[in-house]
Amino acid sequence: MLSSPYPVPPDRWLRAFIIGAWLAATACGIWVLAYPPRTYAGFGLIVTFLWAGLMITGSLLVLAGNITQRYRIELPGLIFALGGVILYGLLSWDQVISGTWGSGPRALLLVMLALLISHRARMLTLIHRRLQRLDDVARG
Repeated sequence: MLSSPYPVPPDRWLRAFIIGAWLAATACGIWVLAYPPRTYAGFGLIVTFLWAGLMITGSLLVLAGNITQRYRIELPGLIFALGGVILYGLLSWDQVISGTWGSGPRALLLVMLALLISHRARMLTLIHRRLQRLDDVARG
């Protein structure tokens, strides 16, 4: 049994893919803060800054967790990033409902991303619980 909740054997390509993905997510949040979209104003702009901050914070935590192979760092990062994706998704669905049908694919991609992040968070939680049970049995 592996000593960490990372059930996949170490592979440099998998690690490069995941680090690249979360670097891109970090850049996404920074980009939004540096160049806020003009399509949002007032409350929408505040929500935009909020999701960007959540994405940056979450992405950096996920990066740190993956680099150090510590799921207890990665899991909170996933939750922060998920919050950012959900907020951005809500803004995108608001545009779709308002008649900007071209925003539909982006909104659906954000649903997919939210589900993938949720999947990873759930997997880490299940593995953590399994390890806790094994530890409880071992300690008697």
